[in-house]
Amino acid sequence: STPLASVQPDNLLGTRRKDMPDVERQLQLEGLKDALEEMHREVGEARSASLLAKQAAHNRRTNVLAVNFSVGDFVLVARPERRRASKIDLRWLGPYRVTAAESFNIFEVEDLVSNERRTVHASRLKFYCEHDRGSLEDLA
Repeated sequence: STPLASVQPDNLLGTRRKDMPDVERQLQLEGLKDALEEMHREVGEARSASLLAKQAAHNRRTNVLAVNFSVGDFVLVARPERRRASKIDLRWLGPYRVTAAESFNIFEVEDLVSNERRTVHASRLKFYCEHDRGSLEDLA
């Protein structure tokens, strides 16, 4: 049985029965509205679950790793070098501090020297670690 099973279409679409009171008609319309909202919610949930499953399958096929940057982490930001021969040659700039996670893989970072903020995709970030210090507390 579907949520719309209780709806009687002949009472709603054009042929108004004279013996049906307005109150009953209003109740039936409210029932229809509730049924449609329920169906819409179920379809939305099914779509979200399907998208998550597809994304997980894609990540498994392409060996995508989960992003593990957190607010407060120190990172380097990659910038493509225009003068180099290959478009995959990157220059790592920084250190920057992660100030916000705007979505799953988009982060806002702040330059520690100039306090300039920019939005960066996670694929352009890597953790910063200064080998001489051994810790990062002195950066802040």
